Amino acid sequence: MMIQLSSRNITTQQTVPTEKDSKFVINMMDMDGDGEVDVSEFVAWIMAGISKSNKELSVLASKSEQHARLIIFLRSVQKDCNNNLDNGNSK
Repeated sequence: MMIQLSSRNITTQQTVPTEKDSKFVINMMDMDGDGEVDVSEFVAWIMAGISKSNKELSVLASKSEQHARLIIFLRSVQKDCNNNLDNGNSK
């Protein structure tokens, strides 16, 4: 999902997420530590991310390359959701 969403919304190969990035994202979202991300964890992570200001997201992205890719993924999810709403889809 991370690679599919991000590749639809980015223009350079350098920002396409890797498997290492995916594991980093899962670790960031996995609130109960079971090694999996359930729907409630995913929704909580997305909601927390979209509630942050652009400045807060920029500060987070500046921490590391993986953090930057995490923000790319967050913005890709947000863009995809907005596109679905604009097109009348309710996925």
